[in-house]
Amino acid sequence: MKIFYTYLWLREDGTPYYVGKGCGCRAFKSQGRRQNVHPPADKSRVLIQDFLCEQDAFAAEIFLISYYGRKDLGTGCLVNLTEGGEGASGHVPSLAARQNMSAAQMGRKHPDSVRQKMSLSGKGRIFTKEHLQNLSRAHRGFALSEEHKQKISQSGRGLKRSEATKQKMREVFKGRIVSQETRQRIAASLRSYYEGVGKRKIYV
Repeated sequence: MKIFYTYLWLREDGTPYYVGKGCGCRAFKSQGRRQNVHPPADKSRVLIQDFLCEQDAFAAEIFLISYYGRKDLGTGCLVNLTEGGEGASGHVPSLAARQNMSAAQMGRKHPDSVRQKMSLSGKGRIFTKEHLQNLSRAHRGFALSEEHKQKISQSGRGLKRSEATKQKMREVFKGRIVSQETRQRIAASLRSYYEGVGKRKIYV
């Protein structure tokens, strides 16, 4: 049974800046492009209250947003852009909706200034053990369709990297030491991937 909850993201002074509703690892994930709101780096500033049903969690979300108020309306301290209570867990967009989203993003290119900011924001980033566990749980059991796998395979065929890119890749991995535990996990993952495809030896 799913456990739903409401969550509050707190500033360093203890005041909330965002209220949301979710399940699983939702409380530790950033909001999408619409709001560009991120959870606090300190996970102790994420407050969660569990509910047995989704309707109760939605009701609590609406109450908390109303209680603390929204900055865009001048009624409070939250960056929320809605009154809450919308959406549904497990919603899967239709094929037509997915195709429309794909077409909207096709050919889109970020300007160099944006790409530079994206690159700098990721450099030196270190994930906590708790964050890594949350990511692992979120992707557990996730399987790509055969069509998706085929598209990924086709997109990588004939790809040629420039010497500058190859050099950057060498620098990233230079001196990197992979633990025996990580090697075993990689080996187990590869064995699982190639199972049924044909016998292929994996050397670690």
